[in-house]
Amino acid sequence: MKNIVLNIVSTQEIEGETETTRFISEGRCHKQDGKTVLIYDESVTTGMDGITTTLTLDADGSVTMERSGGLYGGLTIEAGKRHLCQYSTEYGDFTIGICGERVENRLDGYGGTIYLQYSVDVNSGLLSHNKIEIRIREDEQPCHPL
Repeated sequence: MKNIVLNIVSTQEIEGETETTRFISEGRCHKQDGKTVLIYDESVTTGMDGITTTLTLDADGSVTMERSGGLYGGLTIEAGKRHLCQYSTEYGDFTIGICGERVENRLDGYGGTIYLQYSVDVNSGLLSHNKIEIRIREDEQPCHPL
């Protein structure tokens, strides 16, 4: 397992209003069964302080995003496909549709860039368009345990 630094830019568009969030997080990365797994803590900036996100990048081009700690969410993003995913919030549990538009995995070893573009729908009605760019580099300094 390698210590990494993630520079994350997330853009969400809802009903014509666009919000962009930027933050940097320390995390861990390991490779398992042909998959790359990234684990990092969300920040106060994202409104999800205390939440841990796990990204699993599969060799088939799909990305699974799971969140734990206070809320639970599991999203599968795959270009050209729609997945139904369960999401839990403080307001309750619900099923959302995730329609993958673009997935780029440009990781080389323990560094590089991941780009995700997808839309979210509830009851087949468009909720938001989302873009996430994650730049990753290996952390030369020891990380505090997550």
